[in-house]
Amino acid sequence: MKKNMIIGYLTDSNPEDKRAWSGTIYHIYRAIKNTGVTVIHIPVKERPIVWCYRKVLKFVIKRLLHKHIRPYYTTRIAYFLSSSIDRKLLDSVDAIFVPRCATSMYSLPTNKPVIYYTDTTFKIMVGYYFYNLYNWNIKQGNLVEQTALNKSRYAIASSEWAANSMIHDYDISKDKVKIIEFGANIDDKDISLRERRKKDIFHILFLGVDWNRKRGDTACETCIELNKLGIKTILHIVGVRSIPKKYNNNPYIDLIGFLNKNLSDDYANLIRIIENSDILLLPTKAECSAIVFAEASAFGLPCFTCDTGGTANYVRNGINGYRLPVDSSGKDFAYKIKEAIENDEMKKLSAGGIRLYKEVLNWSVVSEKLKELFEEID
Repeated sequence: MKKNMIIGYLTDSNPEDKRAWSGTIYHIYRAIKNTGVTVIHIPVKERPIVWCYRKVLKFVIKRLLHKHIRPYYTTRIAYFLSSSIDRKLLDSVDAIFVPRCATSMYSLPTNKPVIYYTDTTFKIMVGYYFYNLYNWNIKQGNLVEQTALNKSRYAIASSEWAANSMIHDYDISKDKVKIIEFGANIDDKDISLRERRKKDIFHILFLGVDWNRKRGDTACETCIELNKLGIKTILHIVGVRSIPKKYNNNPYIDLIGFLNKNLSDDYANLIRIIENSDILLLPTKAECSAIVFAEASAFGLPCFTCDTGGTANYVRNGINGYRLPVDSSGKDFAYKIKEAIENDEMKKLSAGGIRLYKEVLNWSVVSEKLKELFEEID
């Protein structure tokens, strides 16, 4: 690695903000700094005219034409955002690191080597997260993504699912694509372990802000079914501010609400909740690389989720939990959890999660792998 190497960290958010991309922007920033390089933040700023254009475009298409649009994946907005980035800052660094923001690379005015780190590609988001888009938006979105990948010296994917899309959907060389899983967005000093023993009541954690995509109803039905099966459980719900009324007075369901990691009290409360939980349940129907799997594994919580998107890199069957088919019902999850409990698997899954966290799902490992890439840059 070049002596006194300077990396430009190109983001559209404050790298110190623990809310940005669920804290991932902040933790990648720290992982880069921990390689020993100097890091300079290069902001991607949205000019007022771009903000107005984006809002008008979204209003016209959504409200009047009843379609959806991804404004940042249009070539006009990508051009305005990327071409307005400070050239002096770009010229002052040896390489540029871009987390997730393909848009910012579209007309990036530099020849410096770029490292692009993302959890997905535009192609695999269409019909997965993105629905009812115009064909022209899909075409331009793929062009923005292709341009970002072509410009990258290295394209880092946080899962095999995303890496395969880079290679097969965008014809990117396998040598250029690297897989580096995300770590837990919790400080190491706050991670404590307790022995997982057989108990009378299992505390199950549902952690997510998107109730429908994460299938919160399925999580509730799982807990209700487990209690019917004689496995006493309480589901603790963190992330959403409200739940369907039919669950409000259920003795097996505890709504905690949204917690902001930037607030010390909320962060401490989140740590306490994870610490006191026994299982993570996230029956999500669409997922790129949920950080919560790394966080749960760090505390030794067995994870139960769906086999979708990038979950296979974070929840490994029989190691730290199980992935069920994406159409699995609450009963299906209940029977799988019951089976794991009755087969005395929970202690093994807990130990497997801790091992996976230590070996793969932590930011120190990410930092080591990034350092290896920096050393290969001239």
